[in-house]
Amino acid sequence: MNKHGNIRSTASKSKIRDATLALLGEKPLAKITVQEIVKKAGVNRSTFYAHYVDVYDLMEKIESEILGPVPNEALYGEINKIDGGDTTRLKQLVASFRENRVFYRIYFSSFSESQRVKEASLQMRQFFIRPYLEQAKHFEKEEFDLQFEFCKAGFFGVIRTWLNHDCTEPDDVVVGLLYKLFRKCLG
Repeated sequence: MNKHGNIRSTASKSKIRDATLALLGEKPLAKITVQEIVKKAGVNRSTFYAHYVDVYDLMEKIESEILGPVPNEALYGEINKIDGGDTTRLKQLVASFRENRVFYRIYFSSFSESQRVKEASLQMRQFFIRPYLEQAKHFEKEEFDLQFEFCKAGFFGVIRTWLNHDCTEPDDVVVGLLYKLFRKCLG
């Protein structure tokens, strides 16, 4: 029997994931059907439904698998060290973008306002950007939300462009650019 976690189950899920990512390169998620996914993956519909409720459930699971848990306060405390020039976490993030570039290229072009991005943005705002801006005192309270959105758009814009160029620039160059932009953006 093809139970969750066995070799056949894992292989089927991998085929479904790969087929979905390939289809996402061709069209938006809303236009992808389970029938198309199973045909491309070479599995039965029952195999798909044994693992996923629908296409959106599949996408959430792919997203969670690649992105891991939503960053928390501890992570953003670590990222706050960037102000002192420590770019370790930023390097790890850029390396993850490179390693999963196919997913991220699709993700950032199609799902930039997914629930996961919204949660991560709220965490980033609360535990990283807000403490930095409060400490730096460069912006009035009313300006904070606009400045945060400006910085977030710039960060994702750099990453999207880099991914669309197939990550041709070395990671250290991208990290250096993001660091400079972060420093200029937040004053």
